[in-house]
Parts: sequence; structure tokens; C-alpha cells
Amino acid sequence: MRNIESRTAPAPGTCVSRWIPRKATLVAWVTGPILLRPLNALLRRLAPTVTFGRRVIVSCHADVVDALARDTEFTISEINAERTNRDNGPFVLSMDRSLQHDREKALLNSVMKREDIDRIRDIVTAQVQECLDRVTTRGWIDTVNDLTRRVPLRVVGEYFGVPGPDDTVMLRWMRTLFHDLFLNLTNDKGVAQKAVTSFEEMRPYLLGWITRRKAEITSNPHQTNDDVLTRMLLCQRQPGMEWLDDDCIRRNISGLIVGAVDTTSTAAAKVIDQLLRRPKELYEARQAAHAGDEATLGRYVWEALRFNPHNPIIIRYGQPGAVLGQGGSCPQRLSGGETVYLGTLSAMFDPAAFPDPGSFRTDRDPKRYLHFSAGLHACQGRYVSGIQIPLIVAGILRLADVHRAPGWDGRIAYDGPFPDRMILEFSV
Repeated sequence: MRNIESRTAPAPGTCVSRWIPRKATLVAWVTGPILLRPLNALLRRLAPTVTFGRRVIVSCHADVVDALARDTEFTISEINAERTNRDNGPFVLSMDRSLQHDREKALLNSVMKREDIDRIRDIVTAQVQECLDRVTTRGWIDTVNDLTRRVPLRVVGEYFGVPGPDDTVMLRWMRTLFHDLFLNLTNDKGVAQKAVTSFEEMRPYLLGWITRRKAEITSNPHQTNDDVLTRMLLCQRQPGMEWLDDDCIRRNISGLIVGAVDTTSTAAAKVIDQLLRRPKELYEARQAAHAGDEATLGRYVWEALRFNPHNPIIIRYGQPGAVLGQGGSCPQRLSGGETVYLGTLSAMFDPAAFPDPGSFRTDRDPKRYLHFSAGLHACQGRYVSGIQIPLIVAGILRLADVHRAPGWDGRIAYDGPFPDRMILEFSV
């Protein structure tokens, strides 16, 4: 992992063989929308719900949303709990409905408030500008390492209250843990071992940080930071919160921040990439960015992300008797134990929910997008991301005459499933 505070990236056009992880880029292409979209279209037309052994693929928007809503029939613990317990300890995104889930979900909802949006906006706006100031005289930017990973890392430090020991270590922890927790679908042992190593390093760091913050709160009760971690620590002091010990706080703050960096970075990089493919929409989005029109820019951002979402598939476990496609003409009852692949990319190209799906349209119903999932396990940080991603994209769009660097440099290069580099040039 390169230290984004001090690294010097090669200028565009140099050291390409060193910087482009071609195998990872090829894998991302093979599993990306170029192949998935035509396959999904075929499945929606011929077999909206299709079974391959113990695997079931769901392709239509109504069926995907319905399955996500019926969380007692299509459960998550069988999919995520083992890895989550190994890499973090129990967290709501790996729990089905239970007393523990409900009380810890209520805790998260109480410390992450929609009223925080203005504060998040201020943090992101300031950090985006700081990132751009660092590159403004050189005429090019590594979109990922100079911006899309740096900004959410600062949000983790300032809003969530966990700055980390240093950027290099923190970014390694975030990426390796997220990779194993949510994207290691083949249970790759190398991916798992990197995550375990990160967990063994991060757990004592977080517990030590929690102890330090508790001492600061005790010594200066009227001068504490109003961040997510501090709010958890204050909740710990309330009557009836005996269950909220330090390790419970660690589990929950860790679960929040692990999903905060590379998810945001991946989404923002993919949005920028999609807009650069469309001169008309790029021009219109740039106009909105320059005008500070967040609402209009947001419509361009979420529509662009639809063409290459950061979460093209959501996985659930089918309980005995669960019914897929229950509102259609051919509902399918499961025997139980099936791995159910809910195609969010496919769902967002279903013409029943997205008319004229191949066209880029900014007049779509925003409630139909599935970028942050839906139902019981919708993204806990969706309000943070809803502000953060458009503001990051806006920073790029405000650069004068921004365009791709020539050749491979200007395309997204991947580190496993994660965008890791994309060089753009602009006028100084």
C-alpha cells in the first residue's frame, strides 16, 4: 500500500507496466457490465428466476426488491456471519432479526443522524478542495489516490472519530477487511489471511483509542468532539446500556468505517468514468457542479452509477419455503439452503422499473435505484455517501478541461475488485 500522504505517482505516460495491474483490470472487465448487462437482459426475458444447482439468480427489479424486503425468508447470517465474526466480530450487516441486531441497529441510528448532513458536507467540501490544491499546478490527478480514497478517509477521522495510526496503515486495514467481508465470494485464503492480519492489528488499536477517548471525555466533559465514536461512548454511560461495553463499541465503529472508504472510492471513480464516456452528459454535469447545484448533479451521479454500480449483486440465503417472484406468473418456492444472487445491476436495467434502460436519463425515480441496497440491511452510511460521492465527483468536474490521460493511464486500473488508479489531465 502506498502512503497517499507522501507518494509521488509517475507522470502520465510513464511506468505503465508497473502501475497497471492488467490481470485485475481484466477480471473487473469480465465481471463488469459489458458482459453482465446482455446476460441479464437475456435472463429477464427468458428466465427471470433461474436455478443452477443450489444457486438461484434473480434478475427483475420487482423480484429483487421483494426478496430484500422479506428478510426472514432471505437471510444474511449464513452468507456473511462467519467472515464477519472472524474479521470484526458480530455486526448488524451480518445479523438477521434478533434482540442483538435490533438494539445495535438502534444504537447506530442514534449516533448517525440525518441532521449531520451539513457537517458532512463541510468536511467533504474542505477535503476535496485541499486535495485539488495539492495537484492544481501539475495539470494531472490520480483520481483514486489523490482524491476518491483520501476524502472518505478524512471523513472516517473527523465524522466517525477514528483517524487511524497513519494513512498507509488505515487504508490497508480498510481495503483488506472490506475485500474479505463483502467481496471474497470464492473464499480465497490469501484474501482471508490479509484480512485476519489487519483485524489483529486494528482491534488493539481501536480498543486503545476508545480508552484514550473515554479518558478525554472524563477530563473535559464540556469540550468533547461531537463525532460518532464519542456519541457511542456517551451512550455507554446511560442507564440500561450495560451491554454496550468497549468491545461492542469497537465492533460497531469498526463495522461502520470498514465500509466507508473503498465503497465510496469505487462508486465515485465509476461515476467519473461513466460521465467521461458521455460528452453531452459530462458537459451538463459540469454545469451543475460549477453552479453548486447538488440536486441536479446528484441525478447525474446516480444515473451514471447505474451503468456500472459498485454492488452489481447482493447475496442472500434462501430459507425453506421462501418464494421468489411471488408477484409474477411463475413464482418459485425454494426447498431451503439455496444461495440467492439478487442482481441489482440487472434490476436497474429492467424496463419495467427503468423505462428505456439503455438511455442515460436524469428524470428517473430516485427511489428505484439500488445503489445502497434496500430493506433491513440497506447501507447504514447511505446518507453520508449520498452527500459525499456527488461532492467528490463535483471536485473533478470543476477542473478546467478535465479529460482522460492517453492510453491505459486514463482508464481505471484495478487492485482486485477495487479501482486503484485513473489519471485525468486538466488545464492549469
